[in-house]
This record gives sequence, structure tokens and C-alpha cells, in this order.
Amino acid sequence: MQIETDPNNTITLKVALISLFNKQKLPKYVELTSEQKKIGLFKTFPNLTNRKSLNFSTNGSIVKYLSLSTKLYPAKHSIKIEEYIALNTYFESVCIEYFKKICGTDPDEKKCSFSKRKVNKILSSLESTLIKNKIENQKYLICEQITVIDLIWWGSLYTIFSEQGLFLKALEDKKEIIKNYSNLYEWFQGLFGTDKNLKQLLKQSLEYSKFDTTGDDFLYDYINRLVLFGYCEKPKYQLTEKPQKTVYITTPIYYVNGVPHIGHIYTTLLGDILYRWHKLRNIPVKYLTGTDEHGIKVQQTAAKLKIEPKQLADQNSSSFKKIFKAFNITYDRFIRTTDEDHQEMVAKVWKKLDQAGLIYKGKFEGWYSVGDETYVVDRDIEITSDKDGNEIRISKESGHVLKWTTEENYLFKLSEFQEPLLNWFEKNPKVISPSFRQKEIVDFIKGGLKDLSISRTAVSWGIPVPDDPNHTIYVWIDALTNYLTYAGIPDEVKERGEMPLFPPEYQLMGKDILKFHSVYWPAFLMAMGLPLPKKIIAHGWWTKDKKKISKSLGNAFEISEVVEKFGLDPLRYFLFRESTLGADGDYSENAMTSRLNNDLADTFGNLVIRSTSQSLNPKRCVPEIDQNFFTKEDNELISMLNDLRGVTDHFILNCQFNKALTEIFDMIKACNKYVVEQKPWVYKKSEKDEDQKRLSIILYTIIEVVRVVGTLLLPFMPETCDRLLNQLGVKPELWNVDSCVFGLRKPGEPFSQDTSILFKKYEPNKVYKKKIQKKKKNNDYINLIN
Repeated sequence: MQIETDPNNTITLKVALISLFNKQKLPKYVELTSEQKKIGLFKTFPNLTNRKSLNFSTNGSIVKYLSLSTKLYPAKHSIKIEEYIALNTYFESVCIEYFKKICGTDPDEKKCSFSKRKVNKILSSLESTLIKNKIENQKYLICEQITVIDLIWWGSLYTIFSEQGLFLKALEDKKEIIKNYSNLYEWFQGLFGTDKNLKQLLKQSLEYSKFDTTGDDFLYDYINRLVLFGYCEKPKYQLTEKPQKTVYITTPIYYVNGVPHIGHIYTTLLGDILYRWHKLRNIPVKYLTGTDEHGIKVQQTAAKLKIEPKQLADQNSSSFKKIFKAFNITYDRFIRTTDEDHQEMVAKVWKKLDQAGLIYKGKFEGWYSVGDETYVVDRDIEITSDKDGNEIRISKESGHVLKWTTEENYLFKLSEFQEPLLNWFEKNPKVISPSFRQKEIVDFIKGGLKDLSISRTAVSWGIPVPDDPNHTIYVWIDALTNYLTYAGIPDEVKERGEMPLFPPEYQLMGKDILKFHSVYWPAFLMAMGLPLPKKIIAHGWWTKDKKKISKSLGNAFEISEVVEKFGLDPLRYFLFRESTLGADGDYSENAMTSRLNNDLADTFGNLVIRSTSQSLNPKRCVPEIDQNFFTKEDNELISMLNDLRGVTDHFILNCQFNKALTEIFDMIKACNKYVVEQKPWVYKKSEKDEDQKRLSIILYTIIEVVRVVGTLLLPFMPETCDRLLNQLGVKPELWNVDSCVFGLRKPGEPFSQDTSILFKKYEPNKVYKKKIQKKKKNNDYINLIN
């Protein structure tokens, strides 16, 4: 069995599932975006290819819709899909109520109603399934092994069979339900009874089902529910071993035909966080970014502006450097394709491909996208009409209009690399993240690869083909070679007695250019006998208020105003707390306000104030502690803190930044809860020696939590966390991940005199607009449009 989650399905499925047992009204239709049609829903449900929307007005249509998915419904599973949906949805509903009870609010009965008759019917079906399994000597719901489906059902039944189960309370007779469903109850009790170690259980089930925890939000959320119910601990991770070679991180180089936008910033910030994290772990690392400056678009735009292409490249390349500096992005080199050493490397790559017998001259014709600088194959072309009703062809991937083009080109024998590429992906099933993107690329390759045009005669602004100046080298060979320009060809680097930097451990990009990096680029490297990338990360795009960002819609993402209102570090935090790898992220002022005011100012900011409060700690220094006064509650929080660096490392290295931030803020929330429960202000009022010692333990614990989380958050909010650690008086030798364990501060170490608040809450319609108007002319930031 294998369960997968496609981010493009998430919203639609959640709308359907959560509504089934609730009295909330279903939307009659869920509109599908072109992206969902292309990648998500219609790939999962091929029978719906021609649908423009899905009708969710009845439960029956939902069940019919979901039952088409082999990804969500394992073929061996003998339980009906309707039952699976119903009980799992019931679990979702009860979880909402359970959360409310834990938060101390009254449950809203209207939002958590359910049908006892329906649930009893489901339980009867499950009971029959287990009786049948006993006859067939099957211990679990599907087979002899525990699988993810068992975990899902166990979690659903928790709300029925546990003491806290709301359904059990509704029946008011525990004996009756145990008697009626004895096999099911026995299975429920026994599933975890023999092994209390959830990590081992998950390991068994995940190995069997080949389920990738780091690539799927569903299981992550599911584990968190079990933790919330108090059944198990969160999975723990050790710090990964430090690599033997320098870690190499790259972004794509950005095309200078336009100004930077939020997509460019997001990709480069992703690399910046990885870069800073490796530095924080004292791991040698290099980070490369830059600009792509050749090609027909630059040539045409420069001609319209009546300037030289190099002048346009200089201007726009400079704008990228400025915005990266404004966003506190650090890197080792900003490369430009007009750099002399890069042009030399491109010529060297061309000669290597030619010497391998993989380049030939021929006539090439096809549908060409100027916007994408590439020919588009038939399967990626959509026939439509322009505003005047004329038939046109556009790229399904980018939407750019295509033009039939015929010219004499040099071609690369890409067709010879179809099987080598497929073999590479088969041996490296996780080289592309998220995993569903790799499946798309594999499907693309299986559809057949044609030889690739790699030169242009109509483009003068480019690097000339060696020995044939009438041709310029295809912009994608030019652009992709930048990764070799900085790192050097491994054999040549070894001859100089240096450790090779190539290949990259992380190649970061938006999903729109994945094909170039995962088909063409590996093929070029194979042709030259060079090592292939270790990890290719393709992230989604950004929308604003659930709409595509565009000039025509008038919803420009104006970075300057966002930074002015909320601050730079809060925006950096927001972008990675709100986004999931592979799915599109969405910006809204309400969400941004919530993250700043609730997460940063209230949750984190208040904890910082508690840790440095002069009312509790008049000397404003690290207190002296007596080891004999630690309690069970202290040790539980300390244990959670010591585990935090490992889990943060795990998620950051898998580019699951939202999960890393969730774990860190769970720690902050736990410490705030600890402060409320321990009541240090009560001990402060006491004159008893033992109470003062207890106060010192509480204060020391809070100070250490703030130090550790402040250090772990440095890659995300470098300026703010730098100020925080200085406020706490943390010595530079502790500013690293290895030191993110409890007990390293020495008693008597003073705090600094800086007591400024780290995060100021945003209050709409206060003074922010006036500030923006004053600073708009000389703004370090650029008003950017995606």
C-alpha cells in the first residue's frame, strides 16, 4: 500500500472530508485552477479530464469522486471507501472539538454533530472485517504487517474506544460497545499494546508502505494528533553526520529581462536559510546565485529601449543584488553569464559535448516559446484562441504563446539519454522533492525525448559557438553551466589538489523550470561523465489573497509596503511558516498580521520578556542554580528542548521549513505553558530559601529555552535573533547548533542593557501609510510584481 498527498488536491479533499459529518454547508462547486488540471486533480482522476469543476453538493458525488483515486484507496483494503471517509472524517470533526476543550473553550455542538447510526454501521463493518481476518490468520486490517491504514483507523477509533472519546460518552455505556464490537476493541487495544515505542511502529509501517514522512503533511499532522492525545511522544532525530565535502547550494540564475519579484526572493531566501543553517552547524558550505543575461528576450527588450543588451543586463542584474541585500541574503558568489570565466566554461562544455560525438548540425523546426526560450513538444501544447478569435498555440506549462520556427541549428542527442535518465531516477527515487514532481518528470521522459536544439542563428546576444560564430549557444546550456563555472570541473579541481565542490547538494528552483534542471542538465552532465546533482528542490509559486499575482488584477505584491508595515524578519518568517514545499504559498495581510501579532509578538515575544524580566530577575543575569531543586516538570521540558535541535535539523535539511518552524514554536508554547504552571512570581514573593532556589531553576530553564530557540531561529530571522542573543548576553562560542542543549550558560553571566521589544504588533490603519509615503522615493526595496 502507498498513500500519497498531492498538494494540489489538498483544498478540495479537505472541503469534502471535513464537511461530511458536520452541519457546515458544502460549497456547490469547487473551481479548479489550470495548475490543478495540469498536475494534481486530473492526473489523479483521469476520468475527470474534461471537467471544469466538480459538484460537491451531495455526499454521494464526493464518495464517487474520491473512490476514483487509487492513491487514496488501497486495492487490497476490504473496507468500503464510504466507510473509510465517514469514520476518518468523524475523527477530523472530533479533533476540532477536542482541541477546543484543551484550549478551555466551550465546544460548538453545531459544528461537531454526528450520526450514531452511521458510526455503528461502520463499526459493524469493521468488526466483520476483523472476524474474517482472524479466519485468514491476518492480524491487521489489510495483512500481516502494520500499515499506515491501521494507524489512520486506530486514530479514528481512539475517539470511540478511549476514555476521552466523545462517541463513547454519547452512548453512555462502555460495556455495551465493547461487547458489541469485541474483536474491534481487542484489535484497538492490541495494536499499540505490544510496543509502546511509536517511532518503531512508524518505522515498520513506513518501510512496508514506502511512505515518506518528510514529504507528506498528512502523516506529520496525524502524529501530532496522537501526541496531543497524550498517547505517544514525537519522533526524535539525531543531528545528521557532517558531510566530508563542502556542501554546495545553488539557485537558478535569474533572467534580467525584468525586475525581481517575490518568486525570485523566495527561492533565494530558501537557499539563504540552508546556507545559514550549515554555517550554524559549522559545516563548510558554498552558496551560488546570480543572473542569466543572454538570449532573445534581453536582445529584443534592449532594442525597444534603444540601449545595448549589456547595459540592460547591468541595470537589472544590479536590481537583483540590491533586493538580496535588502532581504539580508548572504551568498559566496553572485555570478553573471556575462562574466569572462563563465563564458570560457560554456565554450569548454560545448567542446566536451562535441568531442563525445553528441552534437550535430541539422534543420530543426517546431513550436517555439520566446518567453521560455525553448521549443515545446506536442504533448505540452494547447490549442486555443486569442482575443480576436484567431487560433493560437500556447505552452500548457507557462501559458506563453508559441511561434512556428524553422532554422538550421546544432542539436544535442538528447534521445540517447532517455534510458540512462530513467535508470538514474529509478536508483534515486528521492532526488527531486517533492516526490510527485519526480513522477511528473519520469512520465515526461517516458513519453519520449527528441534531440534538443542547442544553438540559435537569430540571436546575436549570446556566447558564440566555438568555430562557428554564425551560431550562438542555446541560452539554457549557457545558464545551466554556471553551476560548473563556480565549482569547476571535478577532475580539474582534483589536479589542483583541491576537494571538488561539484555536484551540488541542493539545486533550488521554482516548479516552472524543473524540466530544464532534471532532464537537460543531467543529460549534459552524463554526456561529460560528470557527477549528477544530489537533490533538486522545486517549490511552488506565490499567490495573494488566493489569486494569481499580476498587474492586470491590480494585486501587486509590493514588498516595500509589506516590510514597512511588518518588518523584514517577520516577513521572512511568514514566507516559510505559511508555505509547504511543492504547494503554492498564499500571502494575505490578515495571515501576515496573525503571524506577527500571535506567533512572534505574543507567543515568542512574551517568552523573551519573561526570560529577562527585571521584576523576576532584578540582577538581570543568569541565576545560580541548585541541582537538587529540579522537578519532573523541569526535566520534561528540558528533554523536549534537547531533542529540538535534531528535529529542526531533520526538517531543514529536507527543506520542510514550515515543519521546522512548527516544532520550534511548539517548544516556545510549551515553555509559556510551563511558566504559567510553575508561577515564578509566587516564589519571588516568598522569603524561604527553598522557594528562591526553585525560582532560580525556573528562570534558568526559561533563559536556556529562549537561548536555544533563538539560536535555531537565526537562519530564519537573523537580525532579530542576533539582537535577542546579544540581549541575553550569550557568548559567541554558543552561537551554533552543537550548543543548542540545556545547561551551557554559566551563573552570573550578565544580560545586556538593551531591553527593546523584538516584535511590535501591527495595528491596521495606524501610521504606516504616512511612513510609506515619506520613504517611497528613496526606498531600499523595490516594488515587486510576481
